[in-house]
Amino acid sequence: MDDSLTEFAARLKELSQQADTETEIALTVSQVIDSRVNRDETRNQLSALLDDIVTTDAADVQHLLEGLSKAGFGGGGRQVIGTQHSNLQWVIARRSGIPISLAVIIIEAARRIGLVAHGINYPGHFLVRVDNQLIDPVQMQVLDPSGLDDPLEATKIATPRALGLRMLNNLKALSLQQHDWSRALELVDLQFALAGSHVETCSTLHFERGEFWQQLGAYTSARYAYLECAQNCSIDSLKAKAEAKAAQMERRQEVIH
Repeated sequence: MDDSLTEFAARLKELSQQADTETEIALTVSQVIDSRVNRDETRNQLSALLDDIVTTDAADVQHLLEGLSKAGFGGGGRQVIGTQHSNLQWVIARRSGIPISLAVIIIEAARRIGLVAHGINYPGHFLVRVDNQLIDPVQMQVLDPSGLDDPLEATKIATPRALGLRMLNNLKALSLQQHDWSRALELVDLQFALAGSHVETCSTLHFERGEFWQQLGAYTSARYAYLECAQNCSIDSLKAKAEAKAAQMERRQEVIH
């Protein structure tokens, strides 16, 4: 891990242990995407944007969403997703993003006017809950939970740690589409910083690390990663899979030697 990634990892680890750090985590992820992003400058851009939206007249959910919509957010259609859609600086400038990056802006705006706001780690489409109302951050509209495929999932609050992990997951998925295994490994390292001591998350990350090293032909590193997964995994099916993969990597080493 190079110096900048080491710095980002340390910052993410620190932020993951604090409350209400979604914006700061998103700003750090923005720097991971583009090292030219200045966190202070982007934070000031967000403040300037919200100063025009967050007023005493916007002290409820509906007025807040109307203000964000008038500022150009909402109503997003189909688009080809790239890393820029997770970059808060780009999202603020273009008024466009993916659900989780737009959710960060809603959460920050809501908290500025004293509303209780949290991300919701809903499968396939990150949501926001503001003052007990569920919001689609792409459309900037209130949702009826009963219309969702799994209403129970819409009750689960996403911690800042979970938000950071999901943002990095999105970047990792894009790296995998491009077969950029080295970049995927860097993103896994950053996810480890957020995962802390969560055994299941770390086990999954160890397995993924093994897969990426394997794709790079680094079979020794892959084997060690799979063994780390197997030794610490609490999921029987994943443990068995990791053990089988480790044995496969050992055989590949023997062939190479």
